[in-house]
Formats: sequence, structure tokens, C-alpha cells
Amino acid sequence: MLSIIIGLWAGLFTMAFVKGLFKQQLSDTILNYISNIQLHHPEFSEEQDPKKFIDVNPQVLNELSSNKKILAICPRIVTQVMMASPVNAIGVNALGIKPVMEDSVTGLFKKIIIGTILDSNNKNGILIGEKVLSKLKVKLKSKVVLSFQDVNGDITSAAYRVAGVFKSSNSSFDESNVYVLSDHLQSLIGLPKNAYHEVAVLLKNASEQAQVKTELKSKYPHILVQDWMDISPELNLMINSFDLYMYIFIGIILLALSFGIINTMLMSVLERVREFGMLMAIGMSKPRLFFMIILETLFLTLAGSPLGFAISYFTIYYFNIKGINLSMFAEGLAGYGYATIVYPTLAFSFYPGIFLMTFFAALLASLYPAAKALKLKPVEAIRKI
Repeated sequence: MLSIIIGLWAGLFTMAFVKGLFKQQLSDTILNYISNIQLHHPEFSEEQDPKKFIDVNPQVLNELSSNKKILAICPRIVTQVMMASPVNAIGVNALGIKPVMEDSVTGLFKKIIIGTILDSNNKNGILIGEKVLSKLKVKLKSKVVLSFQDVNGDITSAAYRVAGVFKSSNSSFDESNVYVLSDHLQSLIGLPKNAYHEVAVLLKNASEQAQVKTELKSKYPHILVQDWMDISPELNLMINSFDLYMYIFIGIILLALSFGIINTMLMSVLERVREFGMLMAIGMSKPRLFFMIILETLFLTLAGSPLGFAISYFTIYYFNIKGINLSMFAEGLAGYGYATIVYPTLAFSFYPGIFLMTFFAALLASLYPAAKALKLKPVEAIRKI
């Protein structure tokens, strides 16, 4: 019973932990980077050609902002640049933003750890990630040069000064993206006033994502409307495959648990050889003996399973509220886009399926000890010491 309780607790809590880790990554990815929905020119994603922009005029902004299902929006200019300092040069994505609108969607202001936010008084300011800071060996107010292609295909360069340094839970994003003011980048690339490459849309309720996506597609047929599943298919695949992976994982745990059950019941059979011999001698049939051992195993499992489920449920519930702090592994987790605080979670719908798996694992594990008892001969078994 104890092995069943510990096995179920370990398996269910591990499932809840991984589920919480994935759920937190999905939430952070949507809130901090890609949002629920993005609007692009249909051909922009192919090569990020600066000429492939969409017209985000005040009317479009007003239509999106007035939608009751949309929490916030932010238009962006996106272009690939070569960023150089006196020491080094790296390739990054430059995101031209409107700071207040960007903050309403991604919470950018909270990520700034050094320096200040971008503002119109410093049109040449730039926000860079902490890793970019170390790679270029620069500091606040250092000058960096961005080189990029304009709408005519010519290479344009502009000098910026580091206004601030940001840090998010995804180090890969931090070292491959920088923020500048959209108005200034717009003029450098040669884009019209209301031209943007991307509009990020954050919804009030994620469950309405498909509905809003359909509405925007019908309203703006000339614009490519994508949700986070289209933008990040690998993350979508990981989330959708979670249930299968977890059932495989719990199956491995139950397989190991089955060997413990076999060992326990086999010892039980060997310790009661004389008892079984006596039962067979007074007329108990072998099928009844066989099912008696199977029922013993199942009763032990049915007694241990509820305790294992109860301990698991309350443990998961407690840490779902308190969270598990993994800040000591922050750097490693950030490399994969995972948060340092994990809130384990497991839907109640998992429990019936796992109970059935446990039941059948115990049933299979009981077959060998029960079969071993059938081989006993009454006369020899009674004489067994």
C-alpha cells in the first residue's frame, strides 16, 4: 500500500509540475512576446521585407481598440539589423514601438532593470537585453550603430544611445531583440506615417481567441491574421502532446510499481505455502485460489490508491497557491523560456484515467504470483516449513 501511495503521489505531482511549467511558459510567451493574435502583411513573414507593411491608420486602431474582446493592441515595425559597438557586432531584430502601447500588451516597463523607458525626448534611445549588453561590452549611454535595409533596398545606418537594459524570462528573446521608437525607425526605413509590419493583439479572454481571429479575418481580408498557435507551432505541438507524454510517463512509473507489487505478492504467496496447501487439501479449487490472490492485490491497490490521490491532490493544491521557487536555476530556465516560479496544476479529469491505469497495472502484476500458487501440490505444500 505504501509503495502504491508513494508511486501515485510521485507520478501525479511530477505531472502537475510539468503541466504547470508548460502552462507558465505558454502564459509568459503570450503575455510577454507574441500576444494572442498578430496582424501582418501576407508576405511579410517570408523574408521580413520592409516594403511588406500594413496600413494601421487611426481608424484601424480605433476599430481594434473599441472591440470589447480586445484588452490592448500595439503596432510595431520589425526589421533585421546589424548592431555594432566599438568592440563587437551582432545581428538582432529591431522592434520599433510606441512605448505606452507596447507596455499595455507585454509589460515592457516592468522588464527594465537598468536605465529608463523610451520617450519622445530621446528619439535615438534604444533598449537592449542584458546579454546584448555583455556581448557588445557597452553600458548605459554608450553609442551603438544599427545598420539595416530601407524600403529601396539601400543600407542605412543610424547611431543610438543605450537608454535602458531589459531582462525577461526568455534569454533567447533578450539576446535577439532590441527596442527603439517606431516614429524614428519609420523615417529611417522610409515607411509612410501609418505603416507598420506587425500589430499585436492581447485579448481579455483567451477562450475567445478563435472567435476574434475569425472576426478580424472577415473584417480585414487583405491582412494576414494569425493566433499564437500559427506563430509558434512548436509551442502548440508541445502543449497538445502533453497529455500523451504524461500518460506515457505515469505508465513508466506504474510499470516500476508493478514489479514492487509482484515482489510483495510473491513473498506473500511463498510465506503462506502451507496455508494454501491446507486450503487445497480440504477442497478449495485452483480457480478460487487464483482469484483470491488477485482480489488481495486489487484490494490493496484500491485501499492505497485513494490515499495516494488524496495526498497528491492536496500537495498540488498547496503548491498551486504558493508556487515552487526555482530561482537558483533561473539562468538555465531562462534559456528555454521557463519562469522561475512554477505553479503545479492538474485537471481533475486526469484522475479517473490514472486510476484505471493503476487498477489494470495491479491486475497484471497479480497474475504471476497467483499463477505461482497454482503450481503448488497440496501434499508437498502442507509439509513445507
